Amino acid sequence: MAPTLNDLFSAEAGSAFARQLALGDLIGDRSWDVDIGQGKISFGSDLAFPIQVLGTRASDI
Repeated sequence: MAPTLNDLFSAEAGSAFARQLALGDLIGDRSWDVDIGQGKISFGSDLAFPIQVLGTRASDI
């Protein structure tokens, strides 16, 4: 029997949550900085990861 949409969502949500917890353990309480032009987020002086911006939000509405 093929997995249902709920089965697939549950499996992916659990996996995403586990990755989020692992990243939190890795970065700890380091400061962070984002460089949109270079597509990079940095945590402290020793960790950097590539990023992509999915959207923006204007706060002057």
